[in-house]
Amino acid sequence: MSTSATGLGTLSLQLTKARFVSRQGESLLYLASILAYAICSALALTVAGGTWMFYNRWQHPFGLIAEVLAVDPSYENFMTFYFVLAVIACGLLVPSVIGLASSAAVLGARGRERRLAALRLLGVSSGDVTRMSLVDTLIQAGIGAVIGTGLYYATLPLWSNISMQGEPLGAHEMWLPWWLLLSVLLGTILIGVFASWWGLRQVRISPLGVARRSSIPGLKVWRLVAFGVAIAAAAVVGRMLATAQAALPMMIMAVVILLAVWGLNLLGPWVLQTLSRLFAKAPSPSIVWAARRIEAKPKATWQRVSGLGLLAFIGGFVALLPMEIRDSKAGSAVTDFVTAARWDFTTGAMITLGIGMVLSAASILITQASAVFEQAEQSRALTKMGAPSGYLSRVSWLETLGPLVLALAMAAALGAAMADPLRMIGGTDTSTGLLILAGVLGAGFVLAVGALAAAEPLQRQVLGVQRRRND
Repeated sequence: MSTSATGLGTLSLQLTKARFVSRQGESLLYLASILAYAICSALALTVAGGTWMFYNRWQHPFGLIAEVLAVDPSYENFMTFYFVLAVIACGLLVPSVIGLASSAAVLGARGRERRLAALRLLGVSSGDVTRMSLVDTLIQAGIGAVIGTGLYYATLPLWSNISMQGEPLGAHEMWLPWWLLLSVLLGTILIGVFASWWGLRQVRISPLGVARRSSIPGLKVWRLVAFGVAIAAAAVVGRMLATAQAALPMMIMAVVILLAVWGLNLLGPWVLQTLSRLFAKAPSPSIVWAARRIEAKPKATWQRVSGLGLLAFIGGFVALLPMEIRDSKAGSAVTDFVTAARWDFTTGAMITLGIGMVLSAASILITQASAVFEQAEQSRALTKMGAPSGYLSRVSWLETLGPLVLALAMAAALGAAMADPLRMIGGTDTSTGLLILAGVLGAGFVLAVGALAAAEPLQRQVLGVQRRRND
């Protein structure tokens, strides 16, 4: 058993070296995959570090926080509120981390299928082929986790420029204990390995080296029903916020947000598939081709844009969320705390949105780059059949920007609807939140356009490759 595992590991390393020697674009995808895991690890550790910091401040108050609690113990609810919001931020960013790690795991899937088919022709068993692919993913994720950990420690001092709860964020406060750090890294690696294994389940490679992808069944209307049930449950639970006391509204808020996000991600692919069938009847060839691509893979298309959609949900939620802490009792320490913490919720929302932007931008970029290489044969064939030079670019842009606009609109509207019950607790001026929402929507669209533009040179490179002499 150990000899077999060692042989598979050695062969996996040899194949990795061969990718960089071949210079057919796979080395770029391999490095992009490692970069994606590094970004996932660094940002996951950073968010976990912030949550750990708020937990310690809640349990072990110091400085101005301790002075405020000494004057008015009821402010402990605010300390709990900060921690719960940090946990919610972690929960909201988890889908983006999973999406980026999953995209990294399936980078260059078409090239991987060819290598696996060649190995089957050489006599390697199906089980060994699967294990080799998982070893390959494990190597990439491990290297990315090491790089991401270094980035996390290198950026810790930068957080001291930001203050929360009237105290600057100290690097030592965001320093995770070893067990929590390893847990976050292990979770990121396992996400990538599981995504790789799940992708291999969609491919069946015979001993003759024939790779067959299992057909993807159409999405059913039960997703719409489940979405309605989830939103109805979230609305009922959200109304309880108006009468609940102490920390209970914070816990209920977390449940409401998680239900809404889960329902949105359940409904989104079905809506995409339904609308793409309508657009497939359009007179424009570019729209028809893009619609057919979306209809064939609605889940993958939604996953590509769901990260930015999630940020739009956060922006819509923040637009109606009470953003200020008000001074209800006189006292110098309390007054100083309220003044210092006035913009804490806005700052926290901007940090969460910024981290999510980085994750989503990286996910869109590497997914688009992978799609360019995987569709290389089709692209070259269309070009040689006389397709205009800008046809493939228009299809790629429509395939991404159309679903993106839909995701941004649905998520922003749902986020605003979910935050509406919170106005009954203590409404406030929402102009700042509306500016955040507008900024999120605009930045999300710009990021998607930038990712598509960055992939254009890869498209031209792929079209310039001559696969056969008679081409």
